[in-house]
Amino acid sequence: MKSFTIFTAACVLALPVAAAAQSNDKSPFNGPFVGIEGSLDANQARNPKTPAKTPPTTTTPASKKKTKKTKTKFPHEQGMGGRIFAGYDVVLGDSFLIGVEAGIGTSSGAMTLDANGKKKKAPKKTKKKTKTAASKKKKGKKELALAAGEYRLDPGLTYDATARIGFLPSPNFLVYGRGGYRWLQTKQSVGSMKDNKPVTTTTKVTEKGFTYGGGAEFAVSENFRLRAEFNRTNFSKNFKQNKFSVGATVSF
Repeated sequence: MKSFTIFTAACVLALPVAAAAQSNDKSPFNGPFVGIEGSLDANQARNPKTPAKTPPTTTTPASKKKTKKTKTKFPHEQGMGGRIFAGYDVVLGDSFLIGVEAGIGTSSGAMTLDANGKKKKAPKKTKKKTKTAASKKKKGKKELALAAGEYRLDPGLTYDATARIGFLPSPNFLVYGRGGYRWLQTKQSVGSMKDNKPVTTTTKVTEKGFTYGGGAEFAVSENFRLRAEFNRTNFSKNFKQNKFSVGATVSF
């Protein structure tokens, strides 16, 4: 995290200097831009109420000291997302690029895990009727009904700040790597028992973590570009997300 902070600060400080000294003003990738994108989000989560399992190890006859560990796989769920963003790029010479970007959007792919940490179908919503003197037919809010030990994660609003470094094999084509920090607002529900009755408790939690990835961008014209990108965000030991996105950018 410290190395990323230094890297981002260096990019931000270098942008004005590079723009004034060595920037390629003729490049379609040089300067400020805004854009929009859609994404396929793959959420990987573990029920925090379920004890983490120690990965099994196997010992070979040749050496008892050497062990082979197998990674624990998290249940996953896919959803769709959208994002708008803005940033500034500087093309150095003819082949290199540095830039910064910030965005805000939404994410989906809610998932429910049982008490053993396995994914299950989305829980049914129960309807509570609120009886009043004026009308006994008035409907109340729908609430999730989770059994004891079950856990549900529902992603929502997301925002991020990143920096990128790229290489231009040709004047209209860019490949790049990206790193930064991302926040994701979620609703997390846990089922429990109270007075021998199932109770569902929902809290709003803002997950945050380091995000990294890479992509490619093609300049269709001097002011319009298309791009595709893959990113992975490690929010916590219980929640990670892979995101594949395609988008369009307008520079000015």
